[in-house]
Amino acid sequence: MLESKWGLRFVALALALFMFLSVNNVFDELLNADSDTADMEIIEDVPVEILYEEEDLRVRCA
Repeated sequence: MLESKWGLRFVALALALFMFLSVNNVFDELLNADSDTADMEIIEDVPVEILYEEEDLRVRCA
């Protein structure tokens, strides 16, 4: 199959389609469509202190 030009094109198309769908998280949305909403909890009004360090050039949340 990989020796013919059309077989190689088909395999390349299948791999490109699989990579496109996996990067866009299509598989996660399909497999975990019902369980994501049941396990999610929103926490509001939590104080956050942001520390900015100029020497390390990073921003950390404490």
